Amino acid sequence: MSPGSINKYIMPKKDSNVRYEVITQEDPETGDLIVPIPPPLLAELNWKEGDEVQFDIDDKGHVIIRKV
Repeated sequence: MSPGSINKYIMPKKDSNVRYEVITQEDPETGDLIVPIPPPLLAELNWKEGDEVQFDIDDKGHVIIRKV
C-alpha cells in the first residue's frame, strides 16, 4: 500500500445484518494501517481507544479482530 492510500472495508457484526464501512489509511511515518472502528461497535464490544487487538484471517478470507 502506498503512503496516504485509502481502502474501504465492510465490517459486519457477527450474527447480524448490521454492517459498518470504514476508510483505512496508512500512517505516513510508520507505514502502519489505521482501521477506525465505529463508536457504536466499540460500545457494544466494550472496547476503547488504546485497547490492543489482534487481526486474524479465517479459512474463508474474513478478517477477524479480537481484543487481546
